[in-house]
Amino acid sequence: YFDGKPLARQLVAAYLVGWPVEEDFYKTIPPCDSPEQTGCFCSWRTFKEGYKPKRFWKPGNNIAVTNPLTWTTAETEAPAELNKGAIFYKFEKINPGAVKARVYDGILWANKPKFRGSFLLVKKNYHIADYNFYYINVRENAQKRAQAFLRQNGDIPTEIITSPGASGSKGKQ
Repeated sequence: YFDGKPLARQLVAAYLVGWPVEEDFYKTIPPCDSPEQTGCFCSWRTFKEGYKPKRFWKPGNNIAVTNPLTWTTAETEAPAELNKGAIFYKFEKINPGAVKARVYDGILWANKPKFRGSFLLVKKNYHIADYNFYYINVRENAQKRAQAFLRQNGDIPTEIITSPGASGSKGKQ
């Protein structure tokens, strides 16, 4: 990998979702702590609000967690209103406000989402939905970080080509 190497200067952001990554695992790549920060990594593992998993977690760990609704590492709750859209079954519908999120001691807590068939969601480990719960937020954040990277490096084109639906844009695909 490219930690500490010249290639790292080309890193926009790494989305290392679903597995615990220690805050100091990389020597030169910090956890992302703002929406437009570049050269960093975002990581989260989603569990049902209040659940403290016994596997891969212990209190007081130094696991990096970036809240995908605020793009910070703060342990404050991000309300569901910040959730621009989750995607569930077959990507048929965007579901704004599906879940709230809160960083808690190395994991991300979310409330149980409400969607057709959600009564079947009985597990407290929401790893299978780590991207789905925050789908539109992740898409928009990747675009925002890419734009910030290009601005910082002086290579931003006059028109950023985006996919339809990202931030309500009507860009080209």
